[in-house]
Amino acid sequence: REPCPYREGFTSQGLDLYEISSCNEFRTCYLPPMPREFKTTTDITDWAQSLDDRWPERRDIMQHISEQLLRVPFLRPNIVELCCGPGMLAEFLLRESPRIFYRGIDASHSLITFSSERLSPFGNRGVLYTADLNEDLWLEFCPDPIHAVISMQSLHDLGDESAVERIYRLTHKV
Repeated sequence: REPCPYREGFTSQGLDLYEISSCNEFRTCYLPPMPREFKTTTDITDWAQSLDDRWPERRDIMQHISEQLLRVPFLRPNIVELCCGPGMLAEFLLRESPRIFYRGIDASHSLITFSSERLSPFGNRGVLYTADLNEDLWLEFCPDPIHAVISMQSLHDLGDESAVERIYRLTHKV
């Protein structure tokens, strides 16, 4: 069994197999099954900071999403974020647009707990749910109507391309 060339310390022993893309090459890589669970808030903040360090364009993407949501022609748009993680995008959006109502869904209990503290200043405008997007129960947490569904760099964690396509189909229905 070979070690994962992208994630230090991971091997194929007891882990799920995924095809991932890096530098336009497809390689077989063994990644741990999702969700990510963390033991401490320091682990979460370190991981979240590493995302911004590895992908500095994330701030520009967040700004772009915010600008697009400001154009949604509803007085109080309902926004659903899939795989909301540590709540960085949620906090940014709720701060930038006081008229949106946000619902975040993530499979990681530790990330939802962390995010709920981050979003507490926004009261009932930011609500979070723990749910696995690979199961259909998460649809029950979506408000009616939904004005926008967003996600940032996380749907690939759900599995292969067919799993992501399934999520797209379900969100289109709601």
